[in-house]
Amino acid sequence: MDVDAQHQPPQAAESSAQALKRLLEQPPRCPTPRAPSPAAFHPRTSAFIYPPPMPSACRVASTFAPHPPSQVAFPPVPTTSYNATVSPDGAWVTTYLTSALPTSPADSGTLLVYASSVLSPAMLPTDAMPVATFILPSPPLAIAHLYPPRALTPAGRARPRGPRPPPAHTAEHGPTFLALAADQLYLFYPRPMLVPAADMSGYSDVSWTLAMLRVPLDVGARVDAASPVPRPSARIDRGWMQLTPGDRAVWIATQTGDTVSVMRVDVRTDLEGALAVETTVLPVTRIRGGLLTSVVFYAEPTPSGVRDHPREVRAALLFNLDDNQARVNLYTLRWGAVETASSFAEIGLGDAEPRLQRWSIGKRATHHLPDTTIIAVDPLIDVSSGSLCMALLSSPAGAVIAHLDVAKGALIGERKLIHHDIADAVVVASPGLHRASVGVVAVVQNSLHNPTFFPGPQLQTGDINKQTAQAVVLAMAQRADWSDCMRCAFSQADDKKATAEAIIRHTYDLLRTRGHVLGVLQVQVAALANDTRCQYALELVRIVETCRLFRLAMLGDGAYETNTVWFLLDVFDWSVSALGQILRDAVLARTWHEWTSDSAAPPAFDAPSRAVFILHPQLRALVLDWIKHLEAFAAFVARLDRPILPALALEKDARGTLVGQMRIADTLAREGVDLALWGAALGAANTPFPEQDLETALLTLTPAPLAQFTSLLDALPSPSPLFMAPEPEPVDGVTFAPLEPGAPGALAMCDRCATRTRLAAGRGLMRGDVPSPWTSWVRLWNVSCMCGGTWLRTKA
Repeated sequence: MDVDAQHQPPQAAESSAQALKRLLEQPPRCPTPRAPSPAAFHPRTSAFIYPPPMPSACRVASTFAPHPPSQVAFPPVPTTSYNATVSPDGAWVTTYLTSALPTSPADSGTLLVYASSVLSPAMLPTDAMPVATFILPSPPLAIAHLYPPRALTPAGRARPRGPRPPPAHTAEHGPTFLALAADQLYLFYPRPMLVPAADMSGYSDVSWTLAMLRVPLDVGARVDAASPVPRPSARIDRGWMQLTPGDRAVWIATQTGDTVSVMRVDVRTDLEGALAVETTVLPVTRIRGGLLTSVVFYAEPTPSGVRDHPREVRAALLFNLDDNQARVNLYTLRWGAVETASSFAEIGLGDAEPRLQRWSIGKRATHHLPDTTIIAVDPLIDVSSGSLCMALLSSPAGAVIAHLDVAKGALIGERKLIHHDIADAVVVASPGLHRASVGVVAVVQNSLHNPTFFPGPQLQTGDINKQTAQAVVLAMAQRADWSDCMRCAFSQADDKKATAEAIIRHTYDLLRTRGHVLGVLQVQVAALANDTRCQYALELVRIVETCRLFRLAMLGDGAYETNTVWFLLDVFDWSVSALGQILRDAVLARTWHEWTSDSAAPPAFDAPSRAVFILHPQLRALVLDWIKHLEAFAAFVARLDRPILPALALEKDARGTLVGQMRIADTLAREGVDLALWGAALGAANTPFPEQDLETALLTLTPAPLAQFTSLLDALPSPSPLFMAPEPEPVDGVTFAPLEPGAPGALAMCDRCATRTRLAAGRGLMRGDVPSPWTSWVRLWNVSCMCGGTWLRTKA
């Protein structure tokens, strides 16, 4: 039905495309000062932190899959939190909260620093305590974390960027970052403090706290902890801050009215290990036409074999002009000798060259991008020469995401047209794109509740599945999350099953020489969603990790840490139950093969089956190692004559030992598993297989390629009690305790494998005294699931 034909309003409402065109045709004006990147990807998990459109705490969305976002456990006060950043190692999170009731002109808001456990779904606002708070007179315009690791890219390890870390630097003591405000620059860094002994006879320990240095913006200065507090500088309108590969400094650009200033910031360590900040202010550049949208710094790589290469850094100023085109002004920041008048030679060193050197700025080139308006950019400083940006653009065809090379003033690679309103939008590239691999681009708007993720454009055409596998392996090598890589691949896949199989195959080819079976299994869990093989791969991942837990809890000579024994009983229960399922499937596969070998029934080994755990020698060795750990733990508990620490108890109790011994015996009897019998049977198996068949069986988790070698299964025992076990019950994804309905505590679900865990009180705590093996285990998997996914709060 044509609604407009029945009722024509006095003035027709404009469409979103017309509104966007009208917005872009308006004369340029200086936007409201705000953080260039108010959102951030967490480097170790699939969490994407972004500000909400209303006064509230920041939210967390999953990069892996479209799950409902959750709220970060920042203080429950009616203020706006924004400019969330994450340290390069993922251990620390910063945010800025505006003051609801300012007490003074200097009280604009508070900068808070949290441990990354604040992102845990187990954390509540009443439990989350910041490690440091700082009242600032104005919100940060930009934040730059120092000492990032060198990224791994397809071309090799990226160049180091930013200042060198102090000797014996460790991120566990706290983050080190620069915050650019409207009137000052702040350096936040961890500082040791001596803890007095209880008897006041000296010092018993060293604790760490965050300290702050204030640095002026309008003059060059050297500031350390002993320097007086500088006066506030003249307020700036906007600011950009960036670490540049190949240069050991931080570069800052500030805009005040129609002028742009550039500052170089060196963070050095003195002989006593204290930090000092040295700044150099370069001459002011005046804006001549256009609206400045962003400033990008980069440094050309040093040519190989050239020793005395000049110290140069390039600054690219990006403008939007009135005639719907963009302009890139390039400037060269050069370190060199200062030219002096010849008359000064009379009072100098005769014919000697002048030795005075300083940083200077000079214009290099100007590029224009016709029919293009730059909405937002995110510099990809580790890609190529560092001159690439992920840009959100407006063109006659619509909104476009593409790589912008500011050195050439041109778009390169693939251009992705998106159907999205881009007014007041900010673009954030995922870690995969920052490693010159595949990833997603997040578009965040103040007017929308949730971010929108788009597959990132490719710099070069090629097999997207192979590029995804390479990106996953690079992320694994750096212990980084690779959810963005998988989402990019599957969001563009027409045949998701073929895409999954191709990514698994390419990942295996890259990891084969390293023997990283766990990495292949984790990729199988992520790629084989809604597939039976996903559950099988997840079980293998759990087998690997439970073996690691038993090794962690073992003290030697067959003994285990007594404070951990009670919790290992739940792990033992699940392990024996899962082992019984594997053995039953193997015996059933053998029996079905015997019955159907001469009939028209489907072959027994064509479908995925846990029988491959027994047939495949690499997986069989894993299961055999698992059985040995279970047998050793059961033997230790059986002969234990000391009290253990039960759950929720304050003291060790001999009754806990008796209950543990009874649980071990009941579990083995209930599941019908004889650990010694099966250990001997699997240990005696030694059947060679062709390498190609082994690869196919491992990648598909299907025993079909190994079906002709059924003699191995024929030699396995088949005790009757094995088939009298009850159906397995769902267990906690971290503790392996039964997930009882109606139990206290909220639930969290993994965004990859859908495993659930009970959010117990205190699970979000990350630091403290030396933990027990079990406490270390819980803390480790409270951050992420064993499959590599991220925990998200969910309903029961």
